[in-house]
Amino acid sequence: MPGARVGDEGGPGGEGAWTTKASTGPPAVSTSPEFLNQSLLTEDSLLSKGNVEESFEMYVLRCWFLYNSHMVSVKYWCNWTLISRHYSDLQYCLEHRADQFGLGFPNPLAEMLILETHLIDFANPSLVQPAFSDPPRMYS
Repeated sequence: MPGARVGDEGGPGGEGAWTTKASTGPPAVSTSPEFLNQSLLTEDSLLSKGNVEESFEMYVLRCWFLYNSHMVSVKYWCNWTLISRHYSDLQYCLEHRADQFGLGFPNPLAEMLILETHLIDFANPSLVQPAFSDPPRMYS
């Protein structure tokens, strides 16, 4: 249909997204400053604030469950070399999800989970301390 906006049939659109042209030929993308400054709509940007918080909580709980599933196999929870990777993965997951949802880090939910981690995993260290002895004598 002449004069119709190309892309109106379900492609990416929005005001100024496609140039107006006849129905023949490929669509031309507008390079006007207004188009370049538009933020792209994402699924997350369409959610209300309440839904964002609920969705964020759902994703953060996935981080928490994944962390806990890894910690089940760790024998000495207070040995940093054994848990540092899992702890770092949890922190990365919490930060990454906060960024995805446009939330700051740390945020109240992430702080609560990190505190919970410390209360559970570091409250009663099961690390067996090595027994130190005198160094061997050197004979000359």
